[in-house]
Amino acid sequence: MDQKQEAMENLAYIKAILEESNRKKTLSGGADYILWGIIVLIGMLGNYLPIKGIITIKSGWYFFFLWGGIISIGWIISFTGVLRTKKITYTHSTKVLNAIWLASGITMSVTPFAGMWGGMITPYAICPVIATILGSAYFITGELNRFNWMKFVAIGWWLTGMGLFFYPKPESFIVFAIAMILFQILPGVKMNSLLKKQVSENDG
Repeated sequence: MDQKQEAMENLAYIKAILEESNRKKTLSGGADYILWGIIVLIGMLGNYLPIKGIITIKSGWYFFFLWGGIISIGWIISFTGVLRTKKITYTHSTKVLNAIWLASGITMSVTPFAGMWGGMITPYAICPVIATILGSAYFITGELNRFNWMKFVAIGWWLTGMGLFFYPKPESFIVFAIAMILFQILPGVKMNSLLKKQVSENDG
């Protein structure tokens, strides 16, 4: 009897996984995408303006405080979840997706600070490195969400990263800022739109 019950439970578990994999849905909203897009956009402008002499910064710790400050703000907002909707259905795939972005976010936060502090990464190498990491995260997100359009976003990030590796100039920060708008903020807006549509259909 116990074996039969265990078999039924296993079948139910497998069925639930199959139903989840066959259901095309938004696993998360786009609030965090937009948040981090805006934060990095501010940071890129903060890099570009003093380097080009448009604004004058005398402190040698300027870039450390700039990025340390805005990154800390981003993590605090993300961890508190104040921007997230409470109507997301958390599944195993959702947990995997959150883990992927958490790991990617930690990597993108640690790499610039540790890399530059240790002298292994130059300032102009940070953007292409981050772009390639984002490409991987977006590709996996697209697969989990079954959104082919998001895989094209990933390709956009990879191409941006490849190009910036050959463009070590101050203008690379502006290029990366534009990429943030196209491949981070706009996808976030689209994800929010899809989530609202999904919630509306579920409520209906």
